[in-house]
Amino acid sequence: MTTLVVKDTQSGKQEELHPAAAFIFIGLQPNSEPFRATVASNAQGFIRTGADFQTNIEGIFAAGDVRAGSTKQLVSAAGEGAAAAIAIREHLSTHHAGA
Repeated sequence: MTTLVVKDTQSGKQEELHPAAAFIFIGLQPNSEPFRATVASNAQGFIRTGADFQTNIEGIFAAGDVRAGSTKQLVSAAGEGAAAAIAIREHLSTHHAGA
């Protein structure tokens, strides 16, 4: 990207910008529709979890941008995914030890 053209929608004035970089924002709609009938979510559709990333249904976990309270940042989502994996491993080891 070398040039960005912005337009004031009220005045119609256009301006060219030449930024060194751009941050693309894709919105805040969580992709949680397939799970809304199963797990608790807030009014915006973000899945509710405890500090251990477990939802209101035992054994179902959520992490990253779909989770209510997440920071909506890539690096945080990756960290939450790793933390959720550890929580899942712990859950499985304590609930299925005899299986």
